[in-house]
Amino acid sequence: MKRLLSLAAFISLFTTAYSQEFHYGVFAGTNLNTMKIGNELYLCSDVDNCKKQMTVGFHGGAFAEYSFNKYLGVQAEFSYSQYGYRLKIDKEDSYALGEMGSMVTHVTGKGGSRIDNINLSLLFKCYLFNKRVAIDLGVQPNWVLSARRQEEVVTTVSLNDEVMNEEVIDTTFNLKKGSEFHPFNFSVVGGATYYINENIFLSARYIFGLKDIFMREVGYFTDDNKYYTEIQNQISKNRVVQIALGWRF
Repeated sequence: MKRLLSLAAFISLFTTAYSQEFHYGVFAGTNLNTMKIGNELYLCSDVDNCKKQMTVGFHGGAFAEYSFNKYLGVQAEFSYSQYGYRLKIDKEDSYALGEMGSMVTHVTGKGGSRIDNINLSLLFKCYLFNKRVAIDLGVQPNWVLSARRQEEVVTTVSLNDEVMNEEVIDTTFNLKKGSEFHPFNFSVVGGATYYINENIFLSARYIFGLKDIFMREVGYFTDDNKYYTEIQNQISKNRVVQIALGWRF
């Protein structure tokens, strides 16, 4: 009987200690994307008239957290995220035609991309204020499930304020894996988590992508006057502010 009581006490003590060290749970929130992009991704060659705007996306997933002690811990995550960029153009050019008057070309439009990702994150945690706050720092490899671009452009040509021609371009197309986007990417992650209580927490992070996502085919002539094409990276790195609300068990 004493042995059974001792075993029960040991199991109870071990379970209590283990439950204090190990947690798992779920989270969901918003991505605020400001992707770093090169000029070749803009809607026009005049970059000054193309404004980059913030893109809002969703992310959510599950995690497991283990505390080594009251100061240090580690957390692994599996999540889905939406990244991308958004652009807006508003450009007007005027041309004097002498006695015929003046011609105005006005270009307005918007464009962007959406990238669906699966992420695996590994974060090291430094606990502060009796584990009410954690500083998170780690790495995040991710796999691109799909990527697509959209472009809506209206070009209006007017002569003496009279519309002579209007052209509308409205296209959405899926990009091809391996030739138009890289299927694998890698980022570093830093941020903080505030534990509102034992179960509910709020986290804020910054994701800094290290690799370009988009690719393009570039053609060129060699010295022997032969034409070749090759796939080159475009400047397109993730820059994401991530805010999430979560529940842990």
